[in-house]
Amino acid sequence: MQNPIPNITGLSPASATAGAAAQTLTINGTNFLSSSTVTYNSAAHAATFVSATQLTIQLTASDQATAGSYPVVVTNPTPGGGASNAVNFTVNAPANNPASITTQPQGQTVTAPATATFSVTATGTGSLSYQWYKNGAAISGATSASYTTPATTTGTNGAGFTVTVTNNYGSATSTVAVLTVNPAATTNLSPVGPVLIGGQPQNQTVIAPASATFSATAIGTAPITYQWNKNGTAISGATLATYTTPATTSADNGEVFTVTVTNSVNSLTSPPATLAVTSTSTAPTIAGGPQNANVDSGYTASFYVFATGTAPLSYQWSENGTPIANATDPVYTTPTLASADNNEQFTVTVTNSGGTATSGAGTLEVLSPGGLSGFQLPGPGFPGTPTDLIGVQYNFQVVTNQSQSPKILFGGNTLYTPGSNVNGYDTQFNLYSGTLTFANGGCTTYPPLGTYTEGEASLRNATADYPYNAGETTGVASGINTSDTVNWPIQTYLIDDLPDLYESESFSQFSLNGVQGFVTVQQGGTLTDVSGFENYCHVPMLSTTYRMWTITTQLTGYPTVTNQIVVPDANARYIAPYAAMQFLSEFLDSAGTFTVQYWNFAYMTTSNPVWSPVSILQTEYEYTGNGQNLGAHVVTVNGQDRVEISNVSGNSYFPVNTPFVIAPP
Repeated sequence: MQNPIPNITGLSPASATAGAAAQTLTINGTNFLSSSTVTYNSAAHAATFVSATQLTIQLTASDQATAGSYPVVVTNPTPGGGASNAVNFTVNAPANNPASITTQPQGQTVTAPATATFSVTATGTGSLSYQWYKNGAAISGATSASYTTPATTTGTNGAGFTVTVTNNYGSATSTVAVLTVNPAATTNLSPVGPVLIGGQPQNQTVIAPASATFSATAIGTAPITYQWNKNGTAISGATLATYTTPATTSADNGEVFTVTVTNSVNSLTSPPATLAVTSTSTAPTIAGGPQNANVDSGYTASFYVFATGTAPLSYQWSENGTPIANATDPVYTTPTLASADNNEQFTVTVTNSGGTATSGAGTLEVLSPGGLSGFQLPGPGFPGTPTDLIGVQYNFQVVTNQSQSPKILFGGNTLYTPGSNVNGYDTQFNLYSGTLTFANGGCTTYPPLGTYTEGEASLRNATADYPYNAGETTGVASGINTSDTVNWPIQTYLIDDLPDLYESESFSQFSLNGVQGFVTVQQGGTLTDVSGFENYCHVPMLSTTYRMWTITTQLTGYPTVTNQIVVPDANARYIAPYAAMQFLSEFLDSAGTFTVQYWNFAYMTTSNPVWSPVSILQTEYEYTGNGQNLGAHVVTVNGQDRVEISNVSGNSYFPVNTPFVIAPP
């Protein structure tokens, strides 16, 4: 039997474009056999028999690489058989299509310091090249179909990104994709290392049958466990940071309580706290007396007192020894002041059923109108137990500093111990603009004393010692740690003619425009060996127990700076609640806009050793509009409230002594 001669009636597909990918070619016709063979452009290709009317072969990319007409022939074997008619498969020359963007890059929202990735999809003849742009400027090395930014900051918020795609026949530029950068979440700094007892349990006095509550704060690497002890024996179930006794009787008088705190590093037992159980009231004790106040004329001043003793306590304020009518609260605010009020003396007498106690005097200094403004916590301070603050923290950002004319924003805290006759130790975190030369005695790490002049806006950490108002000379020392002494030169110095002032300071040596950071002031452990300070700086230290405090400043893009402050524990165990967060500006020259924002305020106490947000603040002074000071108001940035200090005219600044609320972090 003779095999038939095959016949091709058509190809599917009949053509392709040069450069096409491998594909299946279907051959339609008649008289096909399972033994039929196929040639494409005279080259044999393996055929797949589908039916007597259909065969398939696989075309490779190289079969279609070059434009032209390529004959397809089917051959049946003998006997009979033979070659079919030839039908051409056409490979067309490619069209010259310019680059075209099919999927535009999309806007991205991230939280600093996360990166953001933009991508584009494009088509066009031949190979495509890419170039990404930020705000119209080409980004070096950004030549792929996607681009990932470096770690972001809020300074890149609102930046616009585009990409240009190019081939041999043209180019296309994308629409703008906007980058939204939200501020980084506040990182609550937790102390690390061996466990320390930052807030020791204190002696307690109660009238039977009242209960007594003891508390302690452990600082160190978590987790930390507590075990309270009575007369050296562990109390069952007393494993919290506080312990409240059952109802007391006279038999409980003189009982001794301690707490043992433990973490993975070590275990430590507190000094004893004694319980006094009486049947009579305990007379009041002044824990924190009124402080000296410096106020511009035309404003008011506030004085505070913190007292302990059996409740209820009553208060009576006096001016120069004369009782002030209706001044019967723990805080007294003066009427509007004039220069005639300078050097007035304010005291307070605290009374309960057990007796009275009269504070030392706070002196009022009335200044000529200057450039002060700012805000602080509303007096008398925090909720809960206000006398045991062990930490405060906040974020800040310098929005605008147009010139280096003299201006400064003080971020102040005062360290104190309730009942001490030493007024306190001032610490400072300042944003500073101007020129300052140190040429007085002391010790320094860099640069040499007498040669350092700071001439551009900078951040300053400092601690100052003011212990002499009560007639007691108390040693104090401080040191600042930084890994970058070029950007953060350090000086420790004494100021001539001010023998009660001893400071350590660091000054940044870079423009603050746009810089933001996070500040933590926190209590540390106690020290008895401070010889290193004596030997290096020749500071007259005392033979006493000292308390370590730290001011840690974390600036985005710069090394962390840590100011370590060593002060007598008997006089500086806590942060004074009436001076925990004070942000005061002094604008000494009218040149240039100065705008700074603060947010994420929080505090920690020994009785509640977690970071608690602050949402209520109060202005001090007010914006005059004369170009010589700054005002305070609230702005919202990326959905978060911030307190802004600025001298930009036209803002609605708060009046003096005005409480205001910001949303907590």
